[in-house]
Amino acid sequence: MKEKKQGFTIEEIRDQLQWEERHDEQTGTIKIAYISQYEKLFKNKYVRVAYIRIYGLSYLLGVKGYAVCDEVLHVAGYILVDYFGDNHVFRVGLDGFLVVTEHFNEAWHFIDKLEEYRNFITSFKFSLSKPQLKVFVGVSEGTVNDENTIDNMLNKCKEKQRIAFENDFYYVDDHIEDLKHLLGFQKDVQKDPLTGLMNMDAFIKYSKRIINTEFTKELKKVIIYFNIENFKAYNENYGFEAGNELIRELGAELKKHSLIDWFPDLRKITSSY
Repeated sequence: MKEKKQGFTIEEIRDQLQWEERHDEQTGTIKIAYISQYEKLFKNKYVRVAYIRIYGLSYLLGVKGYAVCDEVLHVAGYILVDYFGDNHVFRVGLDGFLVVTEHFNEAWHFIDKLEEYRNFITSFKFSLSKPQLKVFVGVSEGTVNDENTIDNMLNKCKEKQRIAFENDFYYVDDHIEDLKHLLGFQKDVQKDPLTGLMNMDAFIKYSKRIINTEFTKELKKVIIYFNIENFKAYNENYGFEAGNELIRELGAELKKHSLIDWFPDLRKITSSY
């Protein structure tokens, strides 16, 4: 008769402690700081990478508190681990996840899984009267090597995810890169030619979209307006080209900074989720 095992070995305890150190307790995913240690698992392999970001947590925090936000992140992380495996999902920031997986034989199997995940997260009520979340994804693929690291692929995915969010697409991937040209043309029409900032038509459309989203309806909104006084006199004294240059520099300075840089008190609102 086999003797019953008592307790854990030193190796098992060490492995458990290492697992706990590498993993995020809240979501069950790997901390992004450890990505380089896991990259060797994918070295010289063809992989698909997805950056998934969940929108609406700030709203939930303000309306429902930390408990519901913790519930969302817990479920969101553990479902991804269940879908793609323990060594394939990393937590990125407060509301993002990175998925790295070897290329599937069925071309769109990966996208199908992500779509299934998105549908679940955006339709689940999470102790709420109705769903409040949105999910946007950036997807890339390629062979992992010294030049094309997973970190580089993550940055590409973040850019695609941003395009998806700004244009209300669920995801953007390498197979629809032509979309950038179309979007670039559309954005040129919506930009002020002097500063590159949104023109008034674009600002009104963007503001309506932000104000009317489900997870911002109950939040307070602030519009900041400022004007350069005596600008006409500046033009007359220094010339119109100097005036244009001043406006260009002002636009460039505004694009360099977020609102938090100008108004530090906003960090109290945005830093939690």
